[in-house]
Order: sequence, then structure tokens, then C-alpha cells
Amino acid sequence: MPFSTVEKARVRRALGYVNATHGSVLSFGVPIANDFLFVVEDRMDQLIEPEGLELVREDLGRVEATRDQIFEAQERLAAKKIDGIETNPDELKALFDQLKWWSRQLAEGLGVPAHVYSWAGGAGPGGVNVPVV
Repeated sequence: MPFSTVEKARVRRALGYVNATHGSVLSFGVPIANDFLFVVEDRMDQLIEPEGLELVREDLGRVEATRDQIFEAQERLAAKKIDGIETNPDELKALFDQLKWWSRQLAEGLGVPAHVYSWAGGAGPGGVNVPVV
């Protein structure tokens, strides 16, 4: 069964693409680079093999599960120790690394690039350095 519109929206989000029409995306008055959005859309429509669809759905589930783990880990940021159990100070970094890994696996499964300015594309916090000519 092909991707539903909801699944397509979830894939776009996981790959760092905005869920909006291709030509109308602005951020603070500046167009957001969505150069490969049409490639993502075409690939989601062209992927019809049941096995391929299932693999992509599995990777999408892993991306979303990792996002959920990041959300849950926020509760542990305020304490170093909870009921005698020491928390892992590197947990969030490790989870973000996993998020990047699974997002890239999702992109590879579809054969598309993740958005260059997203976590999946490697940007991470702090922005991206872009040469100005």
C-alpha cells in the first residue's frame, strides 16, 4: 500500500523538510532552501514495492521513537541522581546522534538527500557556516 498523506508528512518532517507547498516557504522573509523537496515527493510516490515501503516505514518509526526518547530524556536534565540511580550526562548527545543516524537511514532508504539545514542533513544546533562571495 503506498504512503498515505500523513505518512508523507511524517517522512518530510523526519528528513527536515517543511510541510508546505514547494514555492511558498519563507522564514523571516527569506526563502528556505527546499531544492530537493520535489525529489522527496517523487520518490515517495514512486516507491511501490511492498518490501521497500515496509523498510522505509520501519526507519520512520525508529526516527520517531528516538524523538520520543529525546523528549522523555528532558525530564532527567535537572538531576544527576534519581533515587540512587546516576543519570547519564551524555544521554541527550547520544540520542541526537541516533536521531541523525536513523534520519539518514530513512533518507538512504528512499534514495533522497536529507535537508541540508536539518539535523538529518548534519546541521545540528548553532546553524551552518555558508561562504559569502
